[in-house]
Amino acid sequence: MRQCAHCNQTVAEKDERCPACGAELKDPPPVDHGSLEESVRALMQRGEKIQAIKIFREQTGVGLAEAKAAVEQIERTGPGPAVPPKAADLEKQVLDLMAADRKIAAIKVYREQTGAGLKEAKDAVEALAARHGIAPVGTGCFGMLVLVLAAALAGATWTGV
Repeated sequence: MRQCAHCNQTVAEKDERCPACGAELKDPPPVDHGSLEESVRALMQRGEKIQAIKIFREQTGVGLAEAKAAVEQIERTGPGPAVPPKAADLEKQVLDLMAADRKIAAIKVYREQTGAGLKEAKDAVEALAARHGIAPVGTGCFGMLVLVLAAALAGATWTGV
C-alpha cells in the first residue's frame, strides 16, 4: 500500500488519485542514498517531507521526533552544508547524563541539538533511557514521606509549637 504525499491517507497501488483529497498520486523517484542530506533536500524541494523523514530515520536509526527535527534543520539551512544532529553522539550524551542522574541537563542537550520542544524532549530522553535500562531516580513514596515530615517539622518549629 502507498500513502498520499498530501494527506497521508493509505491508497491502493492501482489508484491514480487519492480518494480522500483527490491529489494525483505519483511514485516517488528513486532517492540517491549516497548523501543523506542531498536526498532529504531533494525530497523537501518536491514537497515530500514525510518521505524525507522516513529516509532520515531509515539511514540514521533515530526516532521520529529526532528525524523530524533534523529534516527541518536541513530545510532551514537552505542550500549548502548542514550538520544534522549526529544521532549516535546525541544518544551517548543523553545516556551519559541520565546515568549520572542529570535528567535536566540531558533534556537541555536534546533540545539544543534537535530543536524539539520541552515536552517532546523530556519524553524522548525518558524513552531513550528506558530502552537502555536506565531508570530515572525519583523520590518515590519514602521520599515524599520524608518531605512531608520535614515540612511539618519546619512548620512546627517556625510557629513555636
